[in-house]
Amino acid sequence: MSVKEYVSRAPRDIPYGERGISLIWHKRRWRCVEPTCARGSFTEVIEEVPARRRTTGRLRRAIASAVGRSEEHTSELQSHHD
Repeated sequence: MSVKEYVSRAPRDIPYGERGISLIWHKRRWRCVEPTCARGSFTEVIEEVPARRRTTGRLRRAIASAVGRSEEHTSELQSHHD
């Protein structure tokens, strides 16, 4: 493998305060030099921002938690009106 180029990505993250968080990730795009390599090139990935994701894992977890709390609240309201 060899470095093909450097690319910058700005995945969305959870808000922090009034201004939010600006996350910029400068990652490497690798070139596969093996003749049998089907991909040709690929970029670095980390667990919090898997390949082709535009959001961080932290943001996805926060959204899932908010949806869960919203559904619980809706269920509580419905049970009080039955």
